[in-house]
Amino acid sequence: MKESLTHRQLTSLIQISDILNSSLNINLIIDSIMKETVSVIEAADAGVLFLYNSEKNLLIAQSTLGYETYRLMDVRLIPGQAMAGAAFLERKSLLFSSQEQVKEAYKTLSNQTVQLFNQSVPLYPYSAVCIPIMSKGQCLGIINLGSFQEKVRFTTSDISLLIAISHQAAVAIEKARIFEEKEHIVDNLEILNAKITQQNQVFSRSIELHNYFANLAIEGEGLSSILDYISKIMGYECLLFNNIGDLILGRSSNKEKEPLLANITKELSSHLTFENIKNSVKELKIKEINYKTFTLPIGSKQNWLGRLVVCSENTISEVDIAALEHACTVISLEMMKEQAIYETQQRLKGEFIDVLFSGKMDDSLLQKAKNLKLDQNGNYIVAIIDINGNSLIQKRRYVLQIINRVLKQDNINGLTVTKNNQIIILFSFERKSTLPYSKLKVSQSIDYFMKELSLKRWEINISIGVGRLKSQLENVYKSAQEASKCLRFIERHNLSTNILNYSDLGVHRLLLQNSEEELEDFIYETIGPLLKYDRVKKSNLLNTLSYYLETGQRNAETAKLLHLHINTLHYRLKRIEDILSINFSDTEQFLNLQLALRMYHYLQGKLRVSGKSMTTELEGREIY
Repeated sequence: MKESLTHRQLTSLIQISDILNSSLNINLIIDSIMKETVSVIEAADAGVLFLYNSEKNLLIAQSTLGYETYRLMDVRLIPGQAMAGAAFLERKSLLFSSQEQVKEAYKTLSNQTVQLFNQSVPLYPYSAVCIPIMSKGQCLGIINLGSFQEKVRFTTSDISLLIAISHQAAVAIEKARIFEEKEHIVDNLEILNAKITQQNQVFSRSIELHNYFANLAIEGEGLSSILDYISKIMGYECLLFNNIGDLILGRSSNKEKEPLLANITKELSSHLTFENIKNSVKELKIKEINYKTFTLPIGSKQNWLGRLVVCSENTISEVDIAALEHACTVISLEMMKEQAIYETQQRLKGEFIDVLFSGKMDDSLLQKAKNLKLDQNGNYIVAIIDINGNSLIQKRRYVLQIINRVLKQDNINGLTVTKNNQIIILFSFERKSTLPYSKLKVSQSIDYFMKELSLKRWEINISIGVGRLKSQLENVYKSAQEASKCLRFIERHNLSTNILNYSDLGVHRLLLQNSEEELEDFIYETIGPLLKYDRVKKSNLLNTLSYYLETGQRNAETAKLLHLHINTLHYRLKRIEDILSINFSDTEQFLNLQLALRMYHYLQGKLRVSGKSMTTELEGREIY
């Protein structure tokens, strides 16, 4: 193998060297090595160039000539396997002079790899040669050539040329790899430089916007100016919601898109609760146009204030997201400032209400009332709301927000304040307002408030007591006392309703003036025998009496409602008179009977009959 190269071989080697040095593309060099090597070695009919992958410890086919490439390129050899694996392991050129030697080398292959070889070429080579590509003592790969001519064999001269070619190939591969690594480094540097440039832009833009938003806050421009900037300058539709999902402010990038805000609010309303969330992206389809909404939280878990929602047809850039996050920080500070002002106002209002409800009027209180825009000679109604449920302190604040929104929408003047587990509403009306008008406005506001509250699905129980209309501020404490009595009445008597107006109680106010024991004694003395008779005889005379009173003692109408013959009704009424020892024509007895039935309606289920619990009911009907 130490024979000198012939003139033709030297010429071929120089040509191959020129070709390999003409490119730094690793794939092109590998293909050139394979092509030129097969072309200058007369015995070679086909060849494969394997490169060693040190991470996987495998020889991997990189280029083929004379084989079915799509099959052979899947070949992976472990060092030591087959002819190429043996040459790699021994770090020297190997010559396989016969087909038998080739077949023997193939025995070290897996069945799957043998199949790949067989599918690439139907015959085993009659002879083969494997030349390692060496560089600095390391084997970069193997050049594997095969001859399919029975009488043609590789010579020592061929091996000498192949060794020389492998040296040229090693240099070319090393150069290409170094170039590839440098290119990769350059590409990475360019990517890194682009990221740094982008981050600098984001940072610069963020500082610019942060300073701008901070200046807005310092100058007292408020939330409106911040949202104006987001919409007009940044070009987004933006909405600011509080912590219970109510819209505080909305701004559009132009007038044509203003209707879009209402649609976005409607679409998002079911998803916006007072629960804390992280930044989120949601796609909405409005009028056949796809919009992307980006939601950012305002405040912290300890002090959750709301969220900012921006909307765009395009994806929001990282620069703008960073800007919006700065905006949220400033919005948070602005909302916390408003919250602090609000809490101070609540404290001052609470102190005012305490003195007002004590009934002690003085010049100082009148001045505070004037500052609160309360007319000394106006008309007032007090409503008190009892709240019970989970997360009471947090939800009490949310309930108060809903009340304030309802009052604002109904254009009702007044004052709201939280006290312990209660919310107090002082409805204020002009002196010329009538009693029916005032009662209607209060009733409508409470109904609207209850509907709004039901949509929130919070686990809280609400009871509302409403006092009567009082003229002049000095008499407001009386309305407050009446509202408190209504709440006690609801709690004491387990009413089916959770809203009670003192003016609707009528004669039932007597229930507020007496103990339950006294009321039970009166009921038992008046209709007790009839209740006992119904229970023992399993009759229903109390029901007959109830219908009789409901119809205003009209016999024909009562008989029709009870599906009775008129004579049967007469018999029942006479039996009731006998059991109770009364006469319906006696005005005083009849009044007592009506009062007892009304009280029984409110207290049923809690009465005593001979020391036992009484469960007789009036079939759920109201008694006149």
